[in-house]
Amino acid sequence: MEEAITVLKKIGVKEINKTTKISVGKIEDILEKRFSNLQRVRVVGFLKILEREYRVDLSGWLKEYDENFFSGMQIDESIEDIEHSVNNLDFDTQKQKDDLIKERKKQLISKKRFYISLIVVLVVLGGYFAYKTIFMKSSNISKDMPLTQQEDMLASSQDEIVPKEDENKLQEEKSDVDLTEDTSESTAEDAPVKTQKKYKNQILVTPDHSLWIEVFDLDSKQKFQTTIDAAYPIEVKDHKLLISFGHGEFSLETDAGVVRYEKSYPIRFLYTPETGLKRIRYAQYLKLSGQDQ
Repeated sequence: MEEAITVLKKIGVKEINKTTKISVGKIEDILEKRFSNLQRVRVVGFLKILEREYRVDLSGWLKEYDENFFSGMQIDESIEDIEHSVNNLDFDTQKQKDDLIKERKKQLISKKRFYISLIVVLVVLGGYFAYKTIFMKSSNISKDMPLTQQEDMLASSQDEIVPKEDENKLQEEKSDVDLTEDTSESTAEDAPVKTQKKYKNQILVTPDHSLWIEVFDLDSKQKFQTTIDAAYPIEVKDHKLLISFGHGEFSLETDAGVVRYEKSYPIRFLYTPETGLKRIRYAQYLKLSGQDQ
């Protein structure tokens, strides 16, 4: 769980806010474990979004939240314990004992009433937010879908600037949404710059700032995640790889040259030994990784 929190902190509150649309305050409360500022019904939804987007396990965080919340709710103290502690005191008369026991009982009853009232309020609030969550579920789903479409549209509008001689080819490829289409997403800013240095069987990633990377081997079905702050090589060999980046502010260097990216949102690539490195859309990534079920 601590490792997951560390990964999220390296990605950064602002980056997580851009990607997940969770408010900055709630993200900081989750990362700093400020349990008193979070309601369980809502925080469960936040944790699921973070686990899905960044492939981290936050079940330990929720368990610690529950332990912290209920640690102060142990109110069923025995009246017999109070009577026992009072009987050990030295009183001159039985009446003094009875009066003190009566006073202690009143205090205990007052505390129990307070905690019972608090529990009732929490149950009512929990029921309200549960109803609201169910009621708004359909609208939330409809909101999530445009976000994915917006990302694809933004990526297309910024990346699909091609020479005039390729314009007809681009129009044909826009109408073909099949996974096997050969999308022409090479742009002026993405065009490789030839260099003297060769990087055979590896991709060199140089980030502008802290960058989260996920590599999914389609042949071995193994997944690897890391966060880098400096140049980092990804070994490709003869395997097919899905490569995801937490943001698009970095450069990629291969034996074909250097490609520079300046995108604030997450971007993804498919590498094959036959075609090399090719940028793909989120829908293609979900299908190739088996998450579109």
